[in-house]
Amino acid sequence: MVEDDADQAASVVDFYEALGHQVEVATNGPHALRQVVVFEPQLVLIDIVLPVFDGNLVAAEIRRRHPEPPRLFAMTGRRESVLAAMFDGYLAKPLKPDELEQVVGVAA
Repeated sequence: MVEDDADQAASVVDFYEALGHQVEVATNGPHALRQVVVFEPQLVLIDIVLPVFDGNLVAAEIRRRHPEPPRLFAMTGRRESVLAAMFDGYLAKPLKPDELEQVVGVAA
């Protein structure tokens, strides 16, 4: 998960860990790109508004650097800011538990 809001990240981590999933959090774009290499996730939730560079660029870089990238889902309250071609799906903030659970099913 790429999220610079600590409270938002903590709630999503708690939700997914309760379902038995391992979750790693990156707080900015460069950190996210390193985490994808280290952890090789199946799914990456990416906030669009991030420090350093935005989530659209994070997704583009993941796709460029990885021949078989993980599933990428945008998270934002402003859908118009999402470059849809970079993502496999979109989650509207505030995040809802049923939508978070569906995303895991899509990534499986």
